[in-house]
Amino acid sequence: MLGGWVWLTLFVGSAMTVDALFSPRVLLALPALAIAVALVLDGAWHGVTRLTNQAGTLVFTLPVLAVLGLALQANVHDYFDVQVVERQPAGRFTVLANYAQTIADRYRMYAIGREDWSLTNEPSRFLLPNADAVNVRNTGLALPLASIPANKGVAFLVENGVPDFDQRLALIQRTYPNGRQAVQAQSSGNPVFTSYLVENTDLVAANPSAGGRRTVAHRRGLARLRGGAAARARVSPRSGR
Repeated sequence: MLGGWVWLTLFVGSAMTVDALFSPRVLLALPALAIAVALVLDGAWHGVTRLTNQAGTLVFTLPVLAVLGLALQANVHDYFDVQVVERQPAGRFTVLANYAQTIADRYRMYAIGREDWSLTNEPSRFLLPNADAVNVRNTGLALPLASIPANKGVAFLVENGVPDFDQRLALIQRTYPNGRQAVQAQSSGNPVFTSYLVENTDLVAANPSAGGRRTVAHRRGLARLRGGAAARARVSPRSGR
């Protein structure tokens, strides 16, 4: 029956199709192959147990466990050390989203690069929905920034490989010389983008007028909140019962 299962899968996956045989069409044969191996091991296990009792069972079990352990180790190595590093490393948008997730609570992010370089791509929407980000892409960006976050720094995420990469990064470095620079790369070592982190105090120092406007707006916001709280606190004796 197992043989019929395998041969029928091979026949349907090759002779009954237009294109040549390939692995997705014969996946149905995998359970049959696994069952065949299990039946052989089970028969051998019972035979050794009948002949040698418990000692033979232990001698048979140890090689089986060793083979299973080696198979597991080989699969782990093939996936984590080969597949995701050499064969199919994370794409540039996944690298961007993973890095953005680690700094989103401390920095407003500016994505600078190609036309599609932004934090609205699918990996970013999945890992970091509603990110505090400005998608500059390949357009101009006036520096120093006129809009400064109230309690965050700014992270400039400049895509490597774009024609104006050196000019973009040099302008940011001249405007904010105390920033921290780091290259973010794929697991294979290929650089994807350069992050340049600028703290809030450096943003204000580069553009004090923007810092003053931010302070005034922050104070006005606090005044509105306090006024609303005072209005809610003024209730009549009857309504406060």
